[in-house]
Amino acid sequence: MLIVVIYYAALIILLSPYLGDMKLPVRVYGIVISFMFMLAMHMLFIKNKIAGQWMMGGALLFVISDSTLAINKFYQAFQVAGIVIMLTYGLAQLFIVEGVGRYISFNRKE
Repeated sequence: MLIVVIYYAALIILLSPYLGDMKLPVRVYGIVISFMFMLAMHMLFIKNKIAGQWMMGGALLFVISDSTLAINKFYQAFQVAGIVIMLTYGLAQLFIVEGVGRYISFNRKE
């Protein structure tokens, strides 16, 4: 959990000088996303390890997507940002859905 707090703090420190009026909304959104990721990390400890890994991986890709979006928008735009953002976002959704599907399927068998 500490790694998530450190990551959030580092990203906010990097972005803060460039946020202007968006400082509060970005910080609050960052807290929400960090909390979501911390909850997703707990999925690694469920009985169905494979489903938990898929869901946690999706949450990680979602954090990468949103972080890339924030860096591109507020800190420094870069050429392939759109591709990175959409690829990680799409894969995040795929991984989460795959994990949930495996979780539901596993629990029906028990």
